[in-house]
Amino acid sequence: MLMYGPGLGLVGAIAIGVPLAVAAGCMGKALEIGVTLRVAPRQRGAVTGLMSWPGNAWLWLGLFLGLRPNGDFSFGLGMVTCWIVTVLLLAAAVWLSVWGTQKGLAGGGATDARPAAPKKGARFGREPLYRKELLWFVRDRSAIVQTILVLLTVAGVQVFNHAVRRSWRRESGTT
Repeated sequence: MLMYGPGLGLVGAIAIGVPLAVAAGCMGKALEIGVTLRVAPRQRGAVTGLMSWPGNAWLWLGLFLGLRPNGDFSFGLGMVTCWIVTVLLLAAAVWLSVWGTQKGLAGGGATDARPAAPKKGARFGREPLYRKELLWFVRDRSAIVQTILVLLTVAGVQVFNHAVRRSWRRESGTT
């Protein structure tokens, strides 16, 4: 509503927001189905985190708002872009759901091989707390996503927001 006013904001909420929300919900459920049925239990968290990361990066906002190369915004361009993304998300969700359920609950991709234990000769592995954390990383691949990728995403969003604020201050003449 802030970009185009209350009239076009309401039209956008109905014509763009509802279909895009439904498509995103379908895609989220399809990802959940595919990961649950096709990925080994200890890798599910990592795969889910990596697959959902682009949606949390907020890099798509200008594209969805109809940002043109000259810096102007076009409601029609944003609406068409969102509809194209909606159709692509729905098609990908259907394909991913079919792919995930083709082999059923006992799918060939959901194997869980036991990882090798870390070597006990290393000094790092002797400290109980460090050993516990090291074993967590070895056993659960989602630990890497939880400890690194999420923090990098949050830091990246903060840097982006800071740069945008500095740019707005420069354009408005305030410091």
